[in-house]
Amino acid sequence: MILSRSIRSKPLPEKWVANKYNGIYLLAMLGFSEERMAEEIGISINVFRNMRDNDPDFRDAVFNGKTRANMLVVESTLANCIDRWIEEEEVHIWKGEEIRVKVKKFHKGNPWLQVKWLAMRVGEGWSEKHQPDTTNNTTNINYDIKMLSVDDLATLERLQKSKQIEQDAGTVDDVDT
Repeated sequence: MILSRSIRSKPLPEKWVANKYNGIYLLAMLGFSEERMAEEIGISINVFRNMRDNDPDFRDAVFNGKTRANMLVVESTLANCIDRWIEEEEVHIWKGEEIRVKVKKFHKGNPWLQVKWLAMRVGEGWSEKHQPDTTNNTTNINYDIKMLSVDDLATLERLQKSKQIEQDAGTVDDVDT
């Protein structure tokens, strides 16, 4: 459990009452559903929804937690899509002394993330949804026929002939149209 739970017959713990807005904000940032948030704080989902509907500060904590988490993910995703220079600090030891040096390092954008971003934001031309290719539905399977009996070979030949007849019938229809 993330927050202290109480038994339903008892009032909510003082710690929860004092920090309920911050606690709900953090649970929402973690991506918890409303049902899970209610469970974590030890109340029923109906009580949770009642609090959400009647307490503007509570409602804002839920909304802002969800929104803030989404914004952080979008912000970091976008940053990782773009080529960029980042200033970092390196620590070097020279003659037993620590020397801190600021350096700029180039970070290349993540190509996989770029395609995902474009597919999500632009869609057309970048979408990863593909229609299956149904034009070639013939499957070639190689069998070692040495182990087949005469009856098995006859059955195989009949199947092959019936498949050829079906294909020829489809070809004739295509030519007529």
